[in-house]
Amino acid sequence: MPPILYASLLSLGLAVGSFVNVLILRTMEGRGCGGRSACMHCGRTLAWYELVPLLSYLALRGKCRTCGARLSGQYPLVEALTAAAFLGVGTHLCGAGVCDFGAFATSGPRSMLAVLALFAAHFAAWAGLIAICVYDLRTTYIPDRFSYAVAGCALAAQALAYYAAPGAFTAPALYTLLAGPLLFAPFYLLWKVSGGRWMGLGDAMLAWGMGWLHRGTLR
Repeated sequence: MPPILYASLLSLGLAVGSFVNVLILRTMEGRGCGGRSACMHCGRTLAWYELVPLLSYLALRGKCRTCGARLSGQYPLVEALTAAAFLGVGTHLCGAGVCDFGAFATSGPRSMLAVLALFAAHFAAWAGLIAICVYDLRTTYIPDRFSYAVAGCALAAQALAYYAAPGAFTAPALYTLLAGPLLFAPFYLLWKVSGGRWMGLGDAMLAWGMGWLHRGTLR
């Protein structure tokens, strides 16, 4: 990949990681994601230069500029993790032959849009997985809408991959489609038999999306 693409993937990952933090924290508070960001301690609305992913946290030394309250280390960790995930996903997809820049010059706009949508679906799925991981660590609970979003993005990613790079798969489409519910079934049974004591239903729903995301992985 060209160096500019590496930088673009990292920058996009940092920006999305910042949104993932907002999604996690506001969901925990029962709030929507709209509106300006503010300090969780003094309530002051943050300026744009205090919201630059990773850099603002380092520049402010992990403290609020107004009240001096220490900011959670979750902010830079989630941003850096999302950036690393985006870099890994982008590198993997390009290595699998999806990102053929030479072919873009002769391909039609529909093929180009399919490739862009493929990247977006994978990025969204991995951002959702990071949100689920952090949310679960903090609350021991996985919101159903997070799991549904990951499963939907994973299925969309595989459908787009079959369209954009049909020769890059080793698994038939039917196997990929069945992977989600087949991985979901044993976790659902454990939840059902134990009455939720052994594991939550959220874990079973997460397994559905993981099955789709993994079974259709490009070689």
